[in-house]
Amino acid sequence: MLKALTDRAISTAKPGAKPRKIFDSGRDSVAGLFLLVRPAGSKLWRLRYWLNGSERLLALGDYNEGVTLSAARETARAAKRAVADGVDPVAQRRAGAAERQRSMAATFGAVAAAWLDDGKWVPAVKRQYARYLDRDILPALGPMPVADLRRSDIAAVVKRAERQRRSKDVHGRPKVVGGTIAARHVRTVMVSVLVEAVQRDLVDRNVARDVPVPGTRKGDAAHRPTPFRHFGLRDDEGLRNLLTSVDSYGGEPTSIAATKLLLFLFTRPSELRCARWDELTVGADGQPLLVIPRERMKSRREQHEVPLSRQAVAIIEGLRPLTGDTPYLFPNRRDRGRPMGSSTLQRVLERLGVDVTPHGFRHTASTRLHELGFDSLAIEAALAHSDSNRIRARYNMSTFEATRRRMMQAWADCLDNLKAGRKPAGNVIPLRAGGAE
Repeated sequence: MLKALTDRAISTAKPGAKPRKIFDSGRDSVAGLFLLVRPAGSKLWRLRYWLNGSERLLALGDYNEGVTLSAARETARAAKRAVADGVDPVAQRRAGAAERQRSMAATFGAVAAAWLDDGKWVPAVKRQYARYLDRDILPALGPMPVADLRRSDIAAVVKRAERQRRSKDVHGRPKVVGGTIAARHVRTVMVSVLVEAVQRDLVDRNVARDVPVPGTRKGDAAHRPTPFRHFGLRDDEGLRNLLTSVDSYGGEPTSIAATKLLLFLFTRPSELRCARWDELTVGADGQPLLVIPRERMKSRREQHEVPLSRQAVAIIEGLRPLTGDTPYLFPNRRDRGRPMGSSTLQRVLERLGVDVTPHGFRHTASTRLHELGFDSLAIEAALAHSDSNRIRARYNMSTFEATRRRMMQAWADCLDNLKAGRKPAGNVIPLRAGGAE
């Protein structure tokens, strides 16, 4: 008769020259459970069982690492119950390990890294999203499995991002971060990361969509974006003040030129400050163009051709002696092999005491060009906006090239007239006839 197996008997069992098995016995024993004592001294619990006529072996842990006899028996009984239900405990354990590994790989931080590294981003946009992740989102959500995220977790991050607080920029200069616009961007990033998680079947629902857009009132049907600060339609004095004060600004000549050119061309700031000399060309009509490649466009759908007015050409030609030996029209002051910094234009406006943003130039131009009578589709094309009418966008391939060239020249002339205190006669330029190209 086998002697009952006890913890004392196990602890005193000596290893031999060969591995030996000590089977469980006694009143509470589990059939098939045994202790494998190896020559090196390890004492490993194993369960032998049969499933579908085949013998299987399940590892239950190491006695020397704290798996007691009672714990091994409990685990063995649970495994045998699974076998009785036709479930293979070895396969069950492998599936559980794979799920745990999958869960560890499915943290918010891991999914965010995959989302950010998919290669679809304009570099400036990618850097912006990376800043929001590193500063506002990952410290709170990075280690959390996306499957465990709750609406309250997302809402807490958005609420913190909405609070303005002091920080420093990449050069160590003090700045204020946070606010409603920043919180909207933070929410947008989290929604997008969880879209990635849904597409990868890591979660069933995007809980970030349940968090209200910052700045909207309860019951609002939809979020209406707050426009960037810009000159209003009747703020001739503010626009004239910028046009005159930038001429006397004592800063870097390239910063002055970039501010002027951005106002004339109203591209996105990143599209202009990263402009290269080799992107200047002439169009089919023989007139000068700035061609922004699709890689630098926000949507990356296609390149964007910007007709250059006489005033814009004069600014660019004035830059050649200053930066013509570099790749960029507006090189970085610290490293001329890189483009102008992303905050330079905003700092120019702040030092001039003008309460607008560089991106706000686009609002100003769009508003006033509509007032001057230009076709909305031509203005939207100049802004590199996609047509909101999907059917028309599919069939209308026009780029309004001739109208846009006239429009860019009329806009530059309008700014010159405003700067000199003059206004266009009649306040409207009748150019709609050219808008149906």
